[in-house]
Amino acid sequence: MVEPLSLDENKTLVETHFGFRDMPFGVAPDPSFFFRSHHYAEGLDVLAEGIKAKKGLLLVTGEVGTGKTILLRKLMRHLEGTTRFVFVSTSYLTSDGLIDLIVEDLALLAQGKTGLELGQALKDYLLQQNSEAKTVAVL
Repeated sequence: MVEPLSLDENKTLVETHFGFRDMPFGVAPDPSFFFRSHHYAEGLDVLAEGIKAKKGLLLVTGEVGTGKTILLRKLMRHLEGTTRFVFVSTSYLTSDGLIDLIVEDLALLAQGKTGLELGQALKDYLLQQNSEAKTVAVL
């Protein structure tokens, strides 16, 4: 009976066989593996310009595994330093849950606040950021 390879042994075999320096298929999509095809480059440019111009809502849609997350992570690296990002990785949130997640990610003091107070704190923060010519984007 052949013993199955450990994860580390399998990783080493794959890296050696294909000449990889790094494993391309990790748990979280790595933007360093972004393939800049015409369509993805155009998508990245449209998203970056939309955020810079504060266009409001932008939509990225596609089938599972088509590269939406890696595109967004590449966007975050591309605009790093000019834009504060809140990355939401679940679609199973209520509106209150989304506000809670955003407030927590932006490190706004939220202990003991009601939903209305959290919403107001977020609104105040966003207005302050806007007055300082800073951008906040929720992905």
